[in-house]
Amino acid sequence: LTLDTDRLTDLGLTQTSVYLSRFAGDKVSEENEMPVSVVVLPDFSDLSERDRLNAPVIHLSRTDVDLSDQLEKKTKATYDVTIGNTGKSTLQINKLQVFNPAVGVSLRKSTLAPGEHTRLRITVEKKNLKKKKQFRILLISNDPVHPKSTINLRLSKAQAK
Repeated sequence: LTLDTDRLTDLGLTQTSVYLSRFAGDKVSEENEMPVSVVVLPDFSDLSERDRLNAPVIHLSRTDVDLSDQLEKKTKATYDVTIGNTGKSTLQINKLQVFNPAVGVSLRKSTLAPGEHTRLRITVEKKNLKKKKQFRILLISNDPVHPKSTINLRLSKAQAK
């Protein structure tokens, strides 16, 4: 398969399915479905060495967050992750994606000057949780070394196994 990323309209995760057939007239079904996922990142191929040395650098206070204890006792759990810019130019958080309707995020600021930080609040509503093995948050930024940052969420004791 070949993906023409120039035709995609947005950064971050894009998912679709391709259906394979052996014979003309094969029916589309789960049996011949091939899920396809791609994460499109910003293109930094034209950055000069000087630009790379003066680039923004994203820093997350946590990349693994365990909310299982809170969700055992409550119907809603929250956690704050601090996002900082330890680089030399402005950090731009271009995209913030969640992959489950139970997970919500709010970001105070999407643009951070060097040395500045902001709060990313993660909220999980127990009633909206669906059975899924992985819960994560995806951040896409203009940090050329780490354009993709992931925060993994643990929402139940069963996920630890």
